[in-house]
Amino acid sequence: MKWPGIGDLKRELIIKWDKGRYYRLLSDDSDDSGFPLRIRLKIPDSTEILNQFAEVSSWVELCRKEAESSGVQLEWQEINHRQFGRNSLPRALRFQEIDDLAVFIGRDKELKLYRRHSTRLLSSYPELLSWLQRYPMEILKLEDSLSRLLSFLTWVCDHPDPDIYLRQLSLPGVDTKFLEGHKRILSQWLDIILPSSRVNEEYTGIRQFERRYGFRGKPELVRFRILDRNCALAGLQDLSISSSDFSSLNPRGIENIIILENDITALSLPDIKGTMAVFGRGYSFENMKKAHWMRDRKIWYWGDLDSHGFAILSQFRSHYPHSRSILMDEETFLSCRDCWTLESTAQKRELTGLTEAENQLYTRLITAKWGESLRLEQEFIPFNQIMKALHSVGLEGLSRLPV
Repeated sequence: MKWPGIGDLKRELIIKWDKGRYYRLLSDDSDDSGFPLRIRLKIPDSTEILNQFAEVSSWVELCRKEAESSGVQLEWQEINHRQFGRNSLPRALRFQEIDDLAVFIGRDKELKLYRRHSTRLLSSYPELLSWLQRYPMEILKLEDSLSRLLSFLTWVCDHPDPDIYLRQLSLPGVDTKFLEGHKRILSQWLDIILPSSRVNEEYTGIRQFERRYGFRGKPELVRFRILDRNCALAGLQDLSISSSDFSSLNPRGIENIIILENDITALSLPDIKGTMAVFGRGYSFENMKKAHWMRDRKIWYWGDLDSHGFAILSQFRSHYPHSRSILMDEETFLSCRDCWTLESTAQKRELTGLTEAENQLYTRLITAKWGESLRLEQEFIPFNQIMKALHSVGLEGLSRLPV
């Protein structure tokens, strides 16, 4: 049947409800609550009534029965047809209040739960109204955890700059596993509740939740290799230490630092006089940006030859502007055509931290001069080509590997 019945409208209303549309009306502080709500039905026109009168009659009777069985208020429209005379057609569904709509679509228990949770949330933190309006369905997922989340919020608000690990909290039911599973929503709430002075914007994302709100976070580790055995630290050449320890390291005899994004390549480098290889971690430089001693060393950055590789290089230079790239040039890229692959999510934006030659290659990559989304990963560059490049910038190997 081409005209929607009550059941068809019910399914449409359920979809809108489950997207939070009607809950947002509850938290809207304007005068327009959206109710009474009138949902129009598509009715047959005069030609359809004339040519399909039996079908129209069946549709009208179906609507009448569905309305009676569901208890919904049906609005009728009287029409005067020149052949069939006066007839009444169902014109719209009417819901006086949101409770009537909830009963009609079977969401009345859910509505009561929403009211209970939202009232409790806003009575404690009325400033979270903006969050509730944006994420109305999220509050329904917190039936078993809302009390514990609120107790954590209260504790954080009462303890500026806690400087402890989350594990050291002693709140009933609030353990580290519980907090781990609710960091996203807690972060949304804390960003709204706390004054800006208590939110460290330097740290973003769930992984940096603790540091963002004044807790102690799991120490970031920096892995590095001392490529000159004469500069080994207590006889050790391959080490992983906390970022704070790395910041105060200042190793003697180290004049050159190579930052590499590929671990196996970093492990494959031979002994090189006065040189350290640091294992990079993409866009994250939190673990080494406070190592001010690095500013007095020659720094070489070596990443993948693709849009993200150059974006990381540009960002790295915001911390260490004197750093130079190695094996990130057009000659290297073109010499390894057989090893080209595709970037899954290439990015295209202006990068301010590149040299003229680097920016030229970056532009050619993102404008598809040789093909769309091409990349050369550093592990595909032949090893003898790597050694030649190191030798060309004065990084002399101490071991006898072919150049």
